[in-house]
Amino acid sequence: MAEGVQTTGTPPTQTTNHGDVVIGDLPQDFLRMPNDSSTMDQVASDERIAKQMAAMEFQQRNMMPMMMPTNKFKISILEAKLNKNYGVVRMDPYCRVRVNHGVYETETSYNGAKNPHWSKTFSIPLAEAVDHIYIEIFDEKALTTDSRIAWTKIELSEQIKNGEPLDDWWPLTGKLGEELEGSVHLVVSYVKVQQPPPMLHQPMQQMPIMMPGPYPVGAPVMVPGNQFGQPGVQMYQPAMAQQQQQLQRAPVPQGPLYTEADVKQIKEMFPDVEEDAIKTVLEASRGNKDAAINSLLSMQ
Repeated sequence: MAEGVQTTGTPPTQTTNHGDVVIGDLPQDFLRMPNDSSTMDQVASDERIAKQMAAMEFQQRNMMPMMMPTNKFKISILEAKLNKNYGVVRMDPYCRVRVNHGVYETETSYNGAKNPHWSKTFSIPLAEAVDHIYIEIFDEKALTTDSRIAWTKIELSEQIKNGEPLDDWWPLTGKLGEELEGSVHLVVSYVKVQQPPPMLHQPMQQMPIMMPGPYPVGAPVMVPGNQFGQPGVQMYQPAMAQQQQQLQRAPVPQGPLYTEADVKQIKEMFPDVEEDAIKTVLEASRGNKDAAINSLLSMQ
C-alpha cells in the first residue's frame, strides 16, 4: 500500500520505503534519455517543474469536494528481465509505480541483478479515471542515492478499463535506449465497486416523552411539538411511572438501625473489635445482626 502523504509546505510529497517522492503530474520530458554531461542540471530542472505542478494540483484538489471511489485499480508487479547489470556488484532492484497522484513501491529484490522478482499486488481505490501509469525500476544503494535504471509509461487500453485483466510484458527504456533496457511483467485490471443505493431521507419519528408529573391515575399527558414541525401528541401515564411516583412520595421510615444492646451483644462475641467498627458493620448491614456477625467472622 502507499505510504503516508506529507503536505506540510510545498510541494506535497509521499513517504515511501526509499525516501520522499514528489507527487503530481510528471514533467513532459520524464521519459527523455538523459544527457550524461547535464544530467544533474536536468534533474534539478525537472524537480522544480514537478514541485510547481504538484503545488498547483494540490491546491486545486483541496478546493474540490471529496469524491467517493467508484472503482479499484489492481496491479501485480511480478518480475523484470533487464539487459544490463549496472555497477560492479549485483544490483538490488525495486519497482515504483505511479497511479494518478499515488506512489507505490515493491520490496527490494536483493541480488536480483538482471532478473528481479517481486510478486507484489496493489489494490488502489480510484476517485478519478486512470488513463496511464508510470513504472520505474531503481537500484537500491547503501551509501549513495538510489539510481533509476529503467522506466516506461503504460497507456491503459479499453480492454483493461472494461474490467478484463491483462497479463503481459512491457518494454523498458533506459541508458541502453528506447525500449532496449528489458521488460517488466505486470498483471493489471479494473475492479468494479458495487455502490450502495442512495439513502432516502426519512422523517424523524415522534418519540414518546414522559413529561414531569405527578399526575392523577390515568390522566392524559400532553407532549408538545418540536422545532421540526411535528405536532404535539397526547399519551397516558404508564402504570410503572405511576408506581415509581408513589414510591417516591412514600415516606421513608426513620429510626436507628441498631441498638446499644445489639452493639454490646456483638462486642461480647468479638472482644478485640472496636465498638466503632461494630457500629459501622451494623450500619452497612442495615441493622441485620446475623449479616453483621458473618461480616465480622469473615474479617477474622
